Amino acid sequence: MMGKMTTEGDRERIATLLDNLEALWLAKKPGPNILPSRAMFSHADYRPWMGHLCIYDLHHRADGSIRLWTRLKGSIITEYDKRDDTGKFLDECMSADQYHRILSPYLQALESGQPVRYDRKVAGQSESIYHGVKLVLPLANDGVTVNKFVVAIYFWFPSDRSAESTPYI
Repeated sequence: MMGKMTTEGDRERIATLLDNLEALWLAKKPGPNILPSRAMFSHADYRPWMGHLCIYDLHHRADGSIRLWTRLKGSIITEYDKRDDTGKFLDECMSADQYHRILSPYLQALESGQPVRYDRKVAGQSESIYHGVKLVLPLANDGVTVNKFVVAIYFWFPSDRSAESTPYI
């Protein structure tokens, strides 16, 4: 079952959901300069965002670039994308141009060790315009070296328009 297609009127609700997820991440931090690990979060912690969450493992290439391996892809995001990337590297699931476009918030979170929000307009395959917002939260098993990202992704459409297909942001 496809998640409810949200409209611009849902922006405040989405912003509150993302604020609450960021607050949870901050509450799980063991100290001011220490990142939380994935193990610090239970499945119950994520319940309000289920379907909209992705978890990516970070892999470093010899040339210094990064790859994101999909550990979990939320069911609502999978339905919007019309593909399930779970158990795959993202760079194998999309064009090189698209992969480089989506990397920006991950690189920012990797460098800063802080949450990053990314909001943009996207043209769907049906040529309708919609907005996508993504919250990228860095995680580190050792508290310092980012090795995973928890990501919440929401879409909304201006007025009552909807897209037939929603590419990944």
